[in-house]
Amino acid sequence: MFSLPNGVNGNPSGGIKGLIGGVLAGIALLVLAAGLLFWNEGRTVNRTAVLAEGKSLVQSVAADRVDVGNEGKLLHVRAELAASGQLRDPDFAVEAEGLALRRRVDMYQWKEKKSKKSGNSNGYDYRYERDWHDEPVDHSQFNSPDGHQNPNSLPFPSVRWDADEVRLGAFVLTSEAINELSDWQSVSPDSNALPPNLAASLRVEAGALTSANSLDSPAVGDIRIRFEFVPLGRASVVAQQAAGKLETYNAAQGELLLAERGNASIEAMFEGAASRNSQLGWALRAGGFMAFWIAFGLMLRPISGLLGNLPIIGGIGRMLTTLVAALLAFGLSLLMIISGWLFHRPWLLAIMVIALVAGFVWLVNRPRAANPSQHVAANTPPRPPTSPPPPPPSF
Repeated sequence: MFSLPNGVNGNPSGGIKGLIGGVLAGIALLVLAAGLLFWNEGRTVNRTAVLAEGKSLVQSVAADRVDVGNEGKLLHVRAELAASGQLRDPDFAVEAEGLALRRRVDMYQWKEKKSKKSGNSNGYDYRYERDWHDEPVDHSQFNSPDGHQNPNSLPFPSVRWDADEVRLGAFVLTSEAINELSDWQSVSPDSNALPPNLAASLRVEAGALTSANSLDSPAVGDIRIRFEFVPLGRASVVAQQAAGKLETYNAAQGELLLAERGNASIEAMFEGAASRNSQLGWALRAGGFMAFWIAFGLMLRPISGLLGNLPIIGGIGRMLTTLVAALLAFGLSLLMIISGWLFHRPWLLAIMVIALVAGFVWLVNRPRAANPSQHVAANTPPRPPTSPPPPPPSF
């Protein structure tokens, strides 16, 4: 005799509900993973087409002037970045020269973590940890709020300031291009520049303002304020010229805007974009496979639980269901990738269908070769009839 899977024999209703819930969750995850893999193939194909179209149209131009003859064209521009307007945090007197400045405020707070209890119990284990968080953590929702209280709000908000205008040579950059160049770097505050009311409660440690006696051992309610900015420098942009601006280009199968730090050539920028597209495609394929694996694992959990309770072969049974889930995930992932790959390449799918149909028709209608001996006999003229031999002489 063997018992039901963990949780079923101790609490049949809760255990069965848990198994059914796991199967339903597995089915839902299965559908989501299939959609992800199918969509990813279309995304990869479209991005490849956009990059191919852009590379065939782009042309390098000098950055020192805007030529009206290039209006609406896809351009490659390299120059030094320039920004207008003051980047300054008025509360903490932090200044920077660049494209943007931001203040990031964190508070040391309690955080509740919930995990399923092991064994036959259907309850949960709760543990409480302290860490830095950029939003207030509501302790009233904790399972055990006593001794784990957090302040209700942060004393200062997180804020960002952007330059009034950013130029690449004579061209104005849009916010989309600026975001592509957002290489945030730390800027250390000056404690001597703080207003007296803030200087009394804050100090500088490790490039940040903090109310803690030490960032290595803060107390709940201590704050940490960091400042970062996007510096100026040389940049390379591939974008469409529109009224003196460099903005996103609308290709036939998507949008195109490339922006990088440094003095990058057209070839380097498009090769880098193609490489990132390929890496993202494979990452999403791997994610889809893992989601399928988890989904099949949830769906096979009842079988795994039953096999796990069998004497001697229990461990082997669980390993087998895990292996089966992996094989099913691999097969379905491959099927979805191939179907998505073909669906988003209709011309190739049409060629394959035509080739298959033509091959089938040829196999059905091909002439059947006759038997070689029959073939030789058919082409040999008939022999003339022979007369019977003469009778032997009589003596």
